[in-house]
Amino acid sequence: MSLFSLFGPKYPTQIAKPMSHFFIAASIVWLSLNKVETSMQSNPPYDTDPRNPKALLNKQLKEHH
Repeated sequence: MSLFSLFGPKYPTQIAKPMSHFFIAASIVWLSLNKVETSMQSNPPYDTDPRNPKALLNKQLKEHH
């Protein structure tokens, strides 16, 4: 008994074409959440929070200008 017999017979079916709408929607959601997260990291009160990974960079930029 081979490993591939556990998965059943092969069926020639499309995977990417019917799922393309979900891939596009997931990328739109990911990009928009990334944009919101990035914009929130540079606004008060989160710009000086020590848990913010960009807090040091934001502090240096404010001191420079």
